[in-house]
Amino acid sequence: MDDLLDILQDSILDSSKVFFLALIIFIIFSLFEHKLVSFFKKQNKLSPLIGASLGLIPECGVSVVTARMYSFSFISTGTIFAVFFASSDEALTILFTNSKTIPSGLLLMGIKLSCGFLFGFLIDLFLKRKLNDFDESKIHKYDDENNLEKYLIHPFLHALEIFFYVFAVSLIFGIVIYLIGEEKIYHFLEINKYSSVLYSSIIGFIPNCASSVLITNLYINNGIPFAALVSGLCMNSGIGVLYLLKCKRSFKAKSFIILSLFILSNVVGYVILLISQFI
Repeated sequence: MDDLLDILQDSILDSSKVFFLALIIFIIFSLFEHKLVSFFKKQNKLSPLIGASLGLIPECGVSVVTARMYSFSFISTGTIFAVFFASSDEALTILFTNSKTIPSGLLLMGIKLSCGFLFGFLIDLFLKRKLNDFDESKIHKYDDENNLEKYLIHPFLHALEIFFYVFAVSLIFGIVIYLIGEEKIYHFLEINKYSSVLYSSIIGFIPNCASSVLITNLYINNGIPFAALVSGLCMNSGIGVLYLLKCKRSFKAKSFIILSLFILSNVVGYVILLISQFI
């Protein structure tokens, strides 16, 4: 019973952190929505670099907000991919609070930033999507409402919606981990180190901060190699992927982003694993 209460408390805590971060970002977005969209339009080719840089910010609030921007076609497919690929949820916080893993954290950030930008840029190039066909009418669709509704109530309601999503997923995932047992997961990955790159990316797909914490702790405790840490965290974008799945874009477009994340996360992971054999 105590363990289940701990899971409930952790779920509430995780949800609350995401709620407050998302609320701040949504308020900022509502205040500068026109400027942000105009900025992304002007930067076009560099938008994936900006997206990857934003993705490095801990927690999943950024991935959720940019998924909303993608839903309204305010940013390109390559940009949202770069954000997701560079996201690590709570992993960087854990790595940088341990002096022994700070170098790994810095290297991870470099890989995520460079690969996120490169892959995002190539995706936009491949899709030939430009940012000059936005529907400006979608920006500030609440212009006839007062400032309190525009800049506080609507951001609050959006953040509250995210809170319930995060809470539900965190609670379910926490119970599943409790039933399976973390030790069994640790042991399974330890005896399958060469397959851990793949398994880690599968765990990273779970839309919850607990997945990034689990992957990071596995690495710190030498349960998985650095390559598996990279593949898992490049696949992990927290609750952002869940928000992507519910956004108003075609199933084909959303599937392309998720499939690209999975494939390229594994490609980068196995390349690192191969290089590590010669170092």
